[in-house]
Amino acid sequence: MMNVKVGQEIPELVKHPTTRQLVQYAGAQGDFYEIHYDQACAKSV
Repeated sequence: MMNVKVGQEIPELVKHPTTRQLVQYAGAQGDFYEIHYDQACAKSV
């Protein structure tokens, strides 16, 4: 575990979720909106 002090900068957290991970999360939430798995739909919004 890292010791963090007030005012200290921490590294940026970057995530690159896959379509599969987005679908799994959306499904677990009961959110079946197409934007989560249909790239054409997501880009059109």
